[in-house]
This record gives sequence, C-alpha cells and structure tokens, in this order.
Amino acid sequence: MGSLLDLILQLERARRSQRHDEQLAARAGDVARRHESLLAMGAQNRRLHALMATTHRDTQRRHLAAAELHSAYAAQLQVRLAIDAEGAIEEPLFMRAVADVLGARSTALSLTVDGSDLQVVASSDPTGEAAQQLESTFGEGPAHDVARSGDLVLATPAAIADRWLQYGSAVTDLGVRSLLAVALGTNSDDLGSLVLLDPPGPLDEASVARPKEVAVAITEILLESFAAHAELLLLGRVDLHREIHQATGMVMHQVGCSGRDALDLIRARAFADGVLLDDLAHRILAGATCFGD
Repeated sequence: MGSLLDLILQLERARRSQRHDEQLAARAGDVARRHESLLAMGAQNRRLHALMATTHRDTQRRHLAAAELHSAYAAQLQVRLAIDAEGAIEEPLFMRAVADVLGARSTALSLTVDGSDLQVVASSDPTGEAAQQLESTFGEGPAHDVARSGDLVLATPAAIADRWLQYGSAVTDLGVRSLLAVALGTNSDDLGSLVLLDPPGPLDEASVARPKEVAVAITEILLESFAAHAELLLLGRVDLHREIHQATGMVMHQVGCSGRDALDLIRARAFADGVLLDDLAHRILAGATCFGD
C-alpha cells in the first residue's frame, strides 16, 4: 500500500510542478515580449532591454522544458498506476520520461561529489544501466569526460571506439551507435551529467541546445527533490555504488595504498577477469578475491 500511496503523491507533485512551471514560463514570456516591444519601438537603454529580453526568453525555455518533463513523468506514473502499482517505486519512471522528452533510445544520469568518481547513477532502461556499469568498470566514458571537463560530449558511430578504447567497443556491443552527454548544474556547479544513448537527428553542435535546456531543468527538479528528501521516489532504483566504495576500502587496507590506486587496481582486475566492476566488488566483499599477499 505504501508503494501505491507514494505513486499517487508523486503524480500529484508532478502535476502541481507542471502547472507551476507553466505559470512561470508564461510570466517570463510576458516580460520578454514587453522588452522586445520596447526595443522595436526604439526605446532608450536598448542594451538593457535586449539583455532583459534574452534573459527572460532563456528563463521561459527553462520552465517550459521543466513543465514538459513533469508532464511526461506524470504520464508514466498514470500508466503505471493503471496497470499495477506493486513495486512501481523501483522503476525508473522519471528517467523514462526524460528519454521520451528527448527522443533518445536510453538516458543515463550520473551525479558526482566534488568532481570525483560517479557516485549516484540512474538510467531509463537496461541498456542505459549496462552502459553505466561499463563506465564504472573501465573508468572512462562520456559521464567521466563531462565530470572532468564540464564540456559536452558528442560521439558519432565512428568516434565512439576511437575516443574510448575499452568503453567504446563494449558500449557498441550493446547496440549503441551514437551518444550525447551534457553537464548537469547551473553556472559553475559540478553536479554530474546526462547521457543520451542514440539521440535523434544529426549529431552536431546545433542538436545540443534542447538537451542542455532539459539538463538545466533536471538539475532544478533534482535539487527540489533532494530538499524534500524525495530523490529516490523521483529516480526510482538508483545505484549508489556502495559495494564498490566498500571494496575499495578493503583493497586500501590489504595493499596499503590510496583510494584512487585501490580503485585502479580493482578496475584492472575486473578487466583482466572479464567481469563488471560491481561483480568484482561483490567478490571482494565476500572474501572470494583478495589483493593482499
């Protein structure tokens, strides 16, 4: 019953948030039009009016993107409620909504802490989840690149294998042919990344404007959810990488090295054994694999 109540509350919250963002978008649009009219009439302080018009148009687009996300999320919740609410809170309904809004095959969300390794990950489907596991195992990929540089990542079919030696060939084996990754956060914040697997249309600089707007909207939605302690309800089942962190601590103790070196050792062993990082971490914690003498 708790799952059903959670879903109902999430649906109401999504609808309320959609209405709120639509109202804010309308207000921003009104202000932008007023300054655009003043510019057209040749008013003084043209630079100020141009800045205000641009700023409020950006604000309008951001709130419209957020409203669309809330609407798509509400639609996912409604479908799930109509079928069967049992266990639905574990499903990545919000991430599916993100994929629907952007027209991507899969989406993957990664959050970082102080620009370090990926700490919290969520995905829209098994393909997105598998791609994230590959990033964790190899320590390379689009989310890692965004976390390090803050720049967007565009990878066409020909560029994926060339850009990432290990991750590239492995993610191609999943059937992924192109990907796009943009940073989460506002201004200089470094919160993580949004990765689109097989996004629609041509993959060029012109195709990133929409994903960037959605990434900003996701950031604001997530911050609101964290403040309300509702992030797990929003994201569904997330991977906090607890076992990887615990296994890293054990290897640090066994070998007497830093956390970064311990993680590198685990990744090298996972690659040599042909297993995912999560699976090797489980073996380390179970005592089946030891790095000591």
